[in-house]
Amino acid sequence: MTGGRIAFDIPPIDIPDVESHPRDQVIANLSVSDSNLFPWWFKSESPVKLPKDSAISFAFMSPSEWETRRGGSYIVRLDRSKHYKLDIHVTPWIQLEKGLLPENYQWTGGDAVNPIIRIQTYVFRIQADFIIQRDGADATFVPGDYEDWIKTLFASLRNVMEN
Repeated sequence: MTGGRIAFDIPPIDIPDVESHPRDQVIANLSVSDSNLFPWWFKSESPVKLPKDSAISFAFMSPSEWETRRGGSYIVRLDRSKHYKLDIHVTPWIQLEKGLLPENYQWTGGDAVNPIIRIQTYVFRIQADFIIQRDGADATFVPGDYEDWIKTLFASLRNVMEN
């Protein structure tokens, strides 16, 4: 098996109340199985920038908790208590037949004999749900800034996934 990393040039996103966090600190409070989702190089990259006092977590919603009958949804949650909660749902949607590539994709793997018959392709849906609430004790919290950040973050994610 081989692996690699694909990098995209993504324009910076304005993050309200931004703080930088070392990447190993971001995943320190995750369960072992969740922290194992991150590749080895993740800890050595530049810090993660999140809104002040934000936490990141992962969850799985079974089909009974979610509107899909497609096996459930995996969730990345960004949360700042009494300020905002952003859930990014990744839901398996369709599993294509083995050897069938999505439209506009080509196999360029060289001379291997029929390698394409072993390729498995999946289609999935990504959805963002968020709640923004203003805590009266925090006069510096600007809900509109958080809404703009969330919408820009999701648009950027969508752009990367489409291209």
